Amino acid sequence: MKSYCALILLLMLLFAPASAAAQEVNTVHVGNPQYAAALSKQVQQAYQNGARMIMINPGVYHLPAIGRPTFNLEGWKNATISAYHVTLIMRVKNAGNCFELAHCRNVRIEGPLISQTQLTFYQGRVMSAGYIYPMGEKLRY
Repeated sequence: MKSYCALILLLMLLFAPASAAAQEVNTVHVGNPQYAAALSKQVQQAYQNGARMIMINPGVYHLPAIGRPTFNLEGWKNATISAYHVTLIMRVKNAGNCFELAHCRNVRIEGPLISQTQLTFYQGRVMSAGYIYPMGEKLRY
């Protein structure tokens, strides 16, 4: 009887949900508004190192003009970029795209205000993107 109780206890420990401390291991804080040019690389490195909750530190980030989307999140899975109280200001040469998601599953971008130094023909904020794109299609905003 004692061996059955020990086995049940062992199974409960093995299949118990991860503790809050274990979940925090996958959370990384990145970004410093004074070094905005490094933000995209920091986000990519955090994901590649196993972080699945990437929190951008609050502030206004003046992103460099690079001629392509600043954040290219190709192939990401089960990740969140939390950017509450973050303003991302792009220069016009960024081709109008801040984030590009291609071949991603269950990826969330929460909270950022995205703006440009020189407005094009539109102005607004993306408040929600709820359409599920089939695999192979790209979502740009």
